[in-house]
Amino acid sequence: MPGYSFGLPAHKSCPRASGTICENCYAEKGRYTFENVRNALNVRFAWTVECMRTDEGMQQWIDAMVRCIGSTVSEYFRIHDSGDFFNARYARAWMEVCRLLPRKKFWAPTRSYQQPNGILPIFDPLLAVLREMAQLPNVCIRPSALDFGNAAPIVIGLHAGSTAGNDAEAFQCPAHLQDNECGDCRHCWENKTVSVNYQIH
Repeated sequence: MPGYSFGLPAHKSCPRASGTICENCYAEKGRYTFENVRNALNVRFAWTVECMRTDEGMQQWIDAMVRCIGSTVSEYFRIHDSGDFFNARYARAWMEVCRLLPRKKFWAPTRSYQQPNGILPIFDPLLAVLREMAQLPNVCIRPSALDFGNAAPIVIGLHAGSTAGNDAEAFQCPAHLQDNECGDCRHCWENKTVSVNYQIH
């Protein structure tokens, strides 16, 4: 990627994980299995959860993230190379970070758009925050498909989605053709109206 990212442990921080893509999560393979990486993800998650318990802690988390991300040279930042928005308060904290760093471009893939199970649709505070966050000009919130081969999901109030498999209508991620790197491509951050299809990995 052309910049830094923030990761949390896969599944543990993904309360709305479901489907074959989550079952085969890339963030439980490769370097994510190294003990030092797993420890870092778990410590980061514990710190984040503890901070979200109080207004003071949440503000400390926001201040720390703004300071760290703001000091990076890159214009681009990925929210969650692993993990997801685990509750509305945490999503609101990220929204404030993005608002305070208007010169940075943020991209967040998510499955937290899913409605809780029930017969009738209900107001979902987490989805409401994600929709509010998606209105910021420097943010792209992409709903991720649940199963390999699905079309990229369309979620009102969020940007064009993403999938893995064979969605011919979507932009085809070129990373697998260039040493698994973004190269010059910035589609995930900048082209908010066109969905993206990743190679299965």
